Amino acid sequence: MDLVDILPSELLFLFGVPLLVAVILVLVAGRKDADPANTRTQARYLAAIGLVSLFVTLFAAYGTVRALTDLIVDKDGVEESVDLPESLEDVFEDLPNGGGVFDLPGASADELTDDDAAYRLAVQAVLLAVAAGLVFAFHDARAHRLVHGDDLDDSATGRVARAYLYGIAFIAALVVLVALAKAGYGVFRVIAPGVTGSGSEDVERQRGIAELLSFAFLAAGGAFIFFRAWAHLPEQHHADD
Repeated sequence: MDLVDILPSELLFLFGVPLLVAVILVLVAGRKDADPANTRTQARYLAAIGLVSLFVTLFAAYGTVRALTDLIVDKDGVEESVDLPESLEDVFEDLPNGGGVFDLPGASADELTDDDAAYRLAVQAVLLAVAAGLVFAFHDARAHRLVHGDDLDDSATGRVARAYLYGIAFIAALVVLVALAKAGYGVFRVIAPGVTGSGSEDVERQRGIAELLSFAFLAAGGAFIFFRAWAHLPEQHHADD
């Protein structure tokens, strides 16, 4: 289990593309605006690294929760629920990885293969979350020194800061939307395990509970980030007034 397994592959693409777009937007923001303090380049750097480190922190924290909640799943029950033809069993046993069925293409990216894999992912993910969180905190403190409070003027630095906040809000809203949908499907797996899976219903329910808990955490984290960014937008303050 590697760091790339912190996010399931489909979510890595779904969130990675908007994050890349947001970084590009902050890097080109304020091109034609006045920059009397010569802080445009610094603002772009702080915004880009802030965006990346913030969401790496969130996704790494989610990876930790996903790995820990997967511990409730009966891995022996998972293996027993797999009914393969004998001819295929011989093929799997000859594979270099020992024939791990759940390592094959098409296996669910949400399901870890065993408890050791879950522990490895949890440790890797929490270390990445701490490292990314420290990077974000360092740069966020300097960003607040560069742009004081909610005073986002029409200078180049103000334009970059505004693009940064809107980029955070957009990605966070997308995270909440997807995470709530995935958490809802986790509830469905608990309610109707015979419909969502073909193996043991107890194992499928356990998978549903793990999916519900991990994606509920991701949705809560995304919502917190969204409202924090939204509260700093000057347009929001004008609307409240």
